[in-house]
Amino acid sequence: MKNSKGYSDKIKKLYKSLKKKYPKVEPVTHDTVTESLVYGAISEYLTDKGAKDAFANILGYFTNFNELRVSRTEEILEIINYKDDKLAREVVYSIVRVLASIFASFNNIDLESLKKLGKRPAKQALEELEGITTFMIDYCMFTALSGHAIPLNTAMIDYLVGEELVYPSSEQKDIEGFLTRLISANQGYEFYSLLRQESETYKPKKKKTVTKKTTKKKAAKKATKKKPVTKKTTKKVTKKKIAKKAVKKTKKKTKKKTKKKTKK
Repeated sequence: MKNSKGYSDKIKKLYKSLKKKYPKVEPVTHDTVTESLVYGAISEYLTDKGAKDAFANILGYFTNFNELRVSRTEEILEIINYKDDKLAREVVYSIVRVLASIFASFNNIDLESLKKLGKRPAKQALEELEGITTFMIDYCMFTALSGHAIPLNTAMIDYLVGEELVYPSSEQKDIEGFLTRLISANQGYEFYSLLRQESETYKPKKKKTVTKKTTKKKAAKKATKKKPVTKKTTKKVTKKKIAKKAVKKTKKKTKKKTKKKTKK
């Protein structure tokens, strides 16, 4: 990332201020890799509280994740019960696609075998799943597979860019890599949780816009400078033109007469 030194100082100051602002964060771990992926799919689109409520509803209603995999979209939407239908549908689409891909790849939805692999092979196995996102992979890696990552959803990225805490044109992977290098593994979840809380209350700075009053004043000034062409003014112009033509004709006649006299 460009100017990484300057942005590193900003992130460190942010981290200190957020630790003072919010209560102490307790690390979260998930019982299974699949559970972590499902929660990650929910958490990417919903607020922190919305994700916790939706996940609790899913666990309370469905017998297991395989039942969730084969359930109808409308049924899952009803159980999630989230206020924003568009985001809730994104969640359902993401969950169903990933669970279907897990089943197609492993003939079940158990991913515990990934824990026996190294972190890099485990991450590569996750990346091959259809429908999986960067957020879901990163969330799963650091909550179920002891990896080091800082998951970032859209709200978190918007906050970092909006507050000029990262280089404006940086891509998601660049920001994640920058934060992962800056924040240690044992601080990862705390920083993620604090940043997420702050981003969910963030209101972008309003850009200065030209109001209707100012545009009206400018238009009025322009109108006063340029005099409108009325009927009277057009009449004056035409009269002047006629007068000029008459003068030219008389001058020509007098010149002809003088020429004739000189000839005689």
